[in-house]
Amino acid sequence: MIYLLIYIEFFKTGLFAVGGGLATLPFLYEMAVRRAWFPPERLGDLLAVAQLLPGAIGINLGAYAASFASPAGPVFAPLGLITPQIITILLVSKALDKYKDSPVTDAVFAALKPAACGLLAAAGFLVCRGALFNMEAAGLLAAVRMRECAIFVVILAAVVLLKKHPALYIGLAALTGIALKL
Repeated sequence: MIYLLIYIEFFKTGLFAVGGGLATLPFLYEMAVRRAWFPPERLGDLLAVAQLLPGAIGINLGAYAASFASPAGPVFAPLGLITPQIITILLVSKALDKYKDSPVTDAVFAALKPAACGLLAAAGFLVCRGALFNMEAAGLLAAVRMRECAIFVVILAAVVLLKKHPALYIGLAALTGIALKL
Protein backbone atom coordinates (compact mmCIF):
# COMPACT_ATOMS: atom_id res chain seq x y z
CA MET A 1 0.00 0.00 0.00
CA ILE A 2 2.88 2.40 0.78
CA TYR A 3 4.21 1.90 -2.75
CA LEU A 4 0.92 2.97 -4.32
CA LEU A 5 0.77 5.98 -1.98
CA ILE A 6 4.33 7.00 -2.92
CA TYR A 7 3.48 6.63 -6.61
CA ILE A 8 0.29 8.71 -6.29
CA GLU A 9 1.95 11.48 -4.24
CA PHE A 10 4.77 11.82 -6.75
CA PHE A 11 2.36 11.51 -9.69
CA LYS A 12 0.53 14.59 -8.34
CA THR A 13 3.87 16.36 -7.90
CA GLY A 14 4.94 15.52 -11.45
CA LEU A 15 1.58 16.67 -12.78
CA PHE A 16 1.76 20.16 -11.26
CA ALA A 17 5.48 20.93 -10.85
CA VAL A 18 5.81 23.15 -13.92
CA GLY A 19 9.29 24.54 -14.42
CA GLY A 20 11.66 21.63 -13.92
CA GLY A 21 13.10 19.70 -11.03
CA LEU A 22 13.47 22.58 -8.60
CA ALA A 23 9.76 23.29 -8.98
CA THR A 24 9.13 20.04 -7.08
CA LEU A 25 10.53 21.57 -3.87
CA PRO A 26 7.31 23.27 -2.69
CA PHE A 27 5.46 20.01 -3.30
CA LEU A 28 8.09 18.02 -1.40
CA TYR A 29 7.90 20.48 1.48
CA GLU A 30 4.12 20.09 1.64
CA MET A 31 4.50 16.31 1.37
CA ALA A 32 7.03 16.29 4.21
CA VAL A 33 4.63 18.21 6.45
CA ARG A 34 1.56 16.18 5.51
CA ARG A 35 3.06 12.68 5.27
CA ALA A 36 6.00 13.05 7.70
CA TRP A 37 8.19 10.89 5.48
CA PHE A 38 11.14 13.17 6.20
CA PRO A 39 11.56 16.32 8.29
CA PRO A 40 10.78 19.47 6.22
CA GLU A 41 13.98 21.11 7.47
CA ARG A 42 15.96 18.38 5.66
CA LEU A 43 14.80 19.71 2.29
CA GLY A 44 18.06 21.63 1.85
CA ASP A 45 20.03 18.45 2.51
CA LEU A 46 17.89 16.58 -0.02
CA LEU A 47 18.57 19.28 -2.59
CA ALA A 48 22.33 19.27 -1.95
CA VAL A 49 22.55 15.50 -2.40
CA ALA A 50 20.27 15.55 -5.46
CA GLN A 51 22.47 18.19 -7.10
CA LEU A 52 25.61 16.15 -6.51
CA LEU A 53 24.17 13.10 -8.30
CA PRO A 54 24.11 12.81 -12.08
CA GLY A 55 20.72 12.96 -13.73
CA ALA A 56 17.58 15.05 -13.54
CA ILE A 57 17.36 16.94 -10.26
CA GLY A 58 13.61 16.38 -9.85
CA ILE A 59 14.00 12.63 -10.22
CA ASN A 60 16.96 12.62 -7.83
CA LEU A 61 15.03 14.70 -5.30
CA GLY A 62 11.98 12.48 -5.54
CA ALA A 63 13.96 9.26 -5.25
CA TYR A 64 15.94 10.50 -2.25
CA ALA A 65 12.87 11.92 -0.49
CA ALA A 66 10.91 8.70 -1.05
CA SER A 67 13.76 6.64 0.37
CA PHE A 68 12.73 7.94 3.81
CA ALA A 69 9.21 6.54 3.32
CA SER A 70 10.24 3.07 2.14
CA PRO A 71 13.30 1.22 0.87
CA ALA A 72 11.49 0.78 -2.48
CA GLY A 73 10.44 4.46 -2.52
CA PRO A 74 13.27 5.42 -4.91
CA VAL A 75 11.69 3.13 -7.52
CA PHE A 76 8.08 4.30 -7.20
CA ALA A 77 8.69 8.05 -6.77
CA PRO A 78 10.48 8.55 -10.11
CA LEU A 79 7.84 6.44 -11.86
CA GLY A 80 5.17 8.67 -10.35
CA LEU A 81 7.06 11.83 -11.34
CA ILE A 82 7.61 10.89 -14.97
CA THR A 83 4.23 9.34 -15.76
CA PRO A 84 2.37 12.68 -16.03
CA GLN A 85 5.16 14.12 -18.18
CA ILE A 86 5.02 11.20 -20.59
CA ILE A 87 1.25 11.56 -20.91
CA THR A 88 1.50 15.35 -21.23
CA ILE A 89 4.23 15.20 -23.86
CA LEU A 90 2.20 12.76 -25.94
CA LEU A 91 -0.92 14.94 -25.73
CA VAL A 92 0.77 18.32 -26.05
CA SER A 93 2.95 17.34 -29.00
CA LYS A 94 -0.14 16.38 -30.98
CA ALA A 95 -1.96 19.57 -29.97
CA LEU A 96 1.02 21.85 -30.60
CA ASP A 97 1.37 20.61 -34.14
CA LYS A 98 -2.25 21.51 -34.76
CA TYR A 99 -2.45 24.75 -32.74
CA LYS A 100 1.15 26.06 -32.71
CA ASP A 101 0.15 29.38 -34.31
CA SER A 102 -2.92 29.92 -32.13
CA PRO A 103 -3.16 33.01 -29.87
CA VAL A 104 -4.58 30.72 -27.18
CA THR A 105 -1.41 28.59 -27.26
CA ASP A 106 0.69 31.76 -27.00
CA ALA A 107 -1.42 32.94 -24.04
CA VAL A 108 -1.04 29.59 -22.24
CA PHE A 109 2.74 29.64 -22.59
CA ALA A 110 2.89 33.30 -21.62
CA ALA A 111 1.10 32.44 -18.35
CA LEU A 112 3.11 29.26 -17.68
CA LYS A 113 6.46 31.09 -17.74
CA PRO A 114 5.74 33.34 -14.73
CA ALA A 115 4.03 30.41 -12.96
CA ALA A 116 7.24 28.40 -13.36
CA CYS A 117 9.25 31.37 -12.05
CA GLY A 118 6.95 31.58 -9.03
CA LEU A 119 7.43 27.88 -8.26
CA LEU A 120 11.19 28.22 -8.58
CA ALA A 121 11.20 31.32 -6.35
CA ALA A 122 9.14 29.45 -3.75
CA ALA A 123 11.61 26.58 -3.91
CA GLY A 124 14.51 28.98 -3.40
CA PHE A 125 12.73 30.63 -0.49
CA LEU A 126 12.04 27.29 1.24
CA VAL A 127 15.62 26.11 0.83
CA CYS A 128 17.08 29.44 2.01
CA ARG A 129 14.77 29.60 5.00
CA GLY A 130 15.79 26.11 6.11
CA ALA A 131 19.50 26.61 5.43
CA LEU A 132 19.96 30.13 6.79
CA PHE A 133 17.50 30.33 9.69
CA ASN A 134 16.71 28.20 12.71
CA MET A 135 12.93 28.31 12.58
CA GLU A 136 12.56 27.08 16.18
CA ALA A 137 14.68 29.87 17.67
CA ALA A 138 12.99 32.78 19.41
CA GLY A 139 13.65 36.14 17.77
CA LEU A 140 15.11 36.99 14.39
CA LEU A 141 18.71 37.46 15.55
CA ALA A 142 18.70 34.16 17.40
CA ALA A 143 17.29 32.44 14.31
CA VAL A 144 19.99 33.63 11.88
CA ARG A 145 22.68 31.04 11.23
CA MET A 146 25.62 33.39 10.77
CA ARG A 147 28.17 30.92 9.36
CA GLU A 148 25.67 29.56 6.88
CA CYS A 149 24.70 33.12 5.84
CA ALA A 150 28.38 33.94 5.28
CA ILE A 151 28.85 30.85 3.13
CA PHE A 152 25.68 31.77 1.20
CA VAL A 153 26.91 35.32 0.49
CA VAL A 154 30.39 34.17 -0.58
CA ILE A 155 29.04 31.43 -2.87
CA LEU A 156 26.40 33.76 -4.34
CA ALA A 157 29.05 36.41 -5.07
CA ALA A 158 31.39 33.80 -6.57
CA VAL A 159 28.65 32.41 -8.83
CA VAL A 160 27.71 35.89 -10.08
CA LEU A 161 31.27 37.17 -10.48
CA LEU A 162 33.33 34.11 -11.46
CA LYS A 163 30.80 32.08 -13.46
CA LYS A 164 32.53 28.73 -12.88
CA HIS A 165 30.99 25.25 -12.96
CA PRO A 166 28.46 24.62 -10.11
CA ALA A 167 30.43 21.55 -8.96
CA LEU A 168 33.26 23.88 -7.94
CA TYR A 169 30.97 25.83 -5.61
CA ILE A 170 29.44 22.69 -4.14
CA GLY A 171 32.91 21.30 -3.50
CA LEU A 172 34.08 24.56 -1.94
CA ALA A 173 31.01 24.69 0.30
CA ALA A 174 31.58 21.08 1.40
CA LEU A 175 35.23 21.81 2.20
CA THR A 176 34.22 24.96 4.09
CA GLY A 177 31.71 22.93 6.10
CA ILE A 178 34.39 20.39 6.98
CA ALA A 179 36.86 23.13 7.90
CA LEU A 180 34.31 24.90 10.09
CA LYS A 181 32.79 21.62 11.36
CA LEU A 182 29.26 22.94 10.89
